[in-house]
Amino acid sequence: MNISASFSGRKGGIDTRPAESSFCVGSYVGELEMHYTYMLRAINPIDERVEYIGVRSCKGHFADDLKYMSSSDHVHAAIADGVMFEKIVLADWPTREDAVAHEILLHERFNVARNPKFFNRARQTSTGFAGGSPHTEESKSKISAASRLMHAKPEAKAKHRAATKAALGTAEVRAKISEKTKEAFSRPEVQSLLKSEDRRNRLSAAMKTALAAPGVLERRTTLLKEALQDPEVVARRNAVHASQEYRGKLSAAQFDRYKDQSARDKTSVAMKDSCNKPGRREAMSIRALDVFSRPEVKAKLSAACIERYKDPAEREKTSKDASNLWALRKKYVEVTGYTGSLHKITKDMIRSMCNV
Repeated sequence: MNISASFSGRKGGIDTRPAESSFCVGSYVGELEMHYTYMLRAINPIDERVEYIGVRSCKGHFADDLKYMSSSDHVHAAIADGVMFEKIVLADWPTREDAVAHEILLHERFNVARNPKFFNRARQTSTGFAGGSPHTEESKSKISAASRLMHAKPEAKAKHRAATKAALGTAEVRAKISEKTKEAFSRPEVQSLLKSEDRRNRLSAAMKTALAAPGVLERRTTLLKEALQDPEVVARRNAVHASQEYRGKLSAAQFDRYKDQSARDKTSVAMKDSCNKPGRREAMSIRALDVFSRPEVKAKLSAACIERYKDPAEREKTSKDASNLWALRKKYVEVTGYTGSLHKITKDMIRSMCNV
């Protein structure tokens, strides 16, 4: 059953109607205790706060629990100021523990303690609320345990996925989150932090440790394959990758990264290690032949080359690079006595000659 209720700070003021974006799974009747997670959305916000995520246990069906809004003083203060809220049930759960675990995951997902769009001023943990400070190791372990408990049950995993999709179900919500994220990541201090060598090393070490755990890589691969079976996911992914804005940003980031010689060396070593794996070169060659034999790929490459070489400076640079390469190939023949085709002399072969 889908329920949406609007409340004002004045007496009465209850407007009950269907809500297209709300989501609920399961049905309980009688005087059984129900446990559910919910979201409040401010209909007439008076500041930037517009949402609240909470958990609730009640006797009977949650449809009869519409008057309950929240135990949060911030929500009560907003109601007293005349703010009206729409209450959306995200999911109902068989136990209070499951409902709290879902609330924890949602609080983590939206970072409600620090997100200015939320009335929540603290995150739920297994034993209470945590403010906007870093997690202790104990709280991290409890959140991890709650997450594992949640995802150990297929039906709970399905509920969580559907409830999260419901919370992000409108284009307006997704646009707001995207806008806020872009704004945060554009700040100079954030950019400096993201590009710091210390952060990169820590992320790299954490990723290697995580992927080394038994079954993690296989599980990630399986989840990715499952996601790519959804036409909506594929269409959204292709639309992003096809946009000129995305390609321009990706290209600029790569150019910026490879200005650093150490980054180029790391990439070169990683690619060589990858290519030296058994069967890797053959697989890459077969895939490349398949891709470059497609008419649409050939047409794109041709158009890109024509556009590139309209620039006289680019033509001159390419001509100079080619002349230098042929000179080095001839030098390689003189030094090593190579008798094969000059076209087959690679840059790696020339480098090895220089090292000798």
